[in-house]
Amino acid sequence: MNPSRSWRWHAALSSSEPDSAVSDMTIGEPTVAIVYDGDCPFCRAYVRHLRLQRSTGGAKLVNAREDPALVRNLEASGYRLNDGMLVQVGERLYYGPDAVHVLALMSSPHDWFNRINYRVFRSRSLAGLLYPVLVMCRRLLLRLLGRKPLQPDGG
Repeated sequence: MNPSRSWRWHAALSSSEPDSAVSDMTIGEPTVAIVYDGDCPFCRAYVRHLRLQRSTGGAKLVNAREDPALVRNLEASGYRLNDGMLVQVGERLYYGPDAVHVLALMSSPHDWFNRINYRVFRSRSLAGLLYPVLVMCRRLLLRLLGRKPLQPDGG
């Protein structure tokens, strides 16, 4: 992919119009975007410690709490961010266990976190088994901290 070319987001990520065509959104070099819950300490720590291979060109981190329109569009497209994170690689979307699986495969093995992440989530079936437990822990932690789930209306 040519780094100077605009990176294309799916309609769910780029437009408040649910039936609009894919539109361009220039975000620079990254070919990977990670949509996560910025109010979740687990989610924040995961994206902060994640180190992707240089070949990915970096990643754009998107805090879903700061973009209610994005949450609405993703919900309308069937992606419930309270049930899973979303990763876009090029024009392809990965959700929930598939998202952590693809991030594990792209991660750099240079520190303990990324080596463990790779060993655990490189298996799609193990990611599928463990991811619901992680979502349950996230919900419990948010409840204990008095934080609300993500809302499409921003409330």
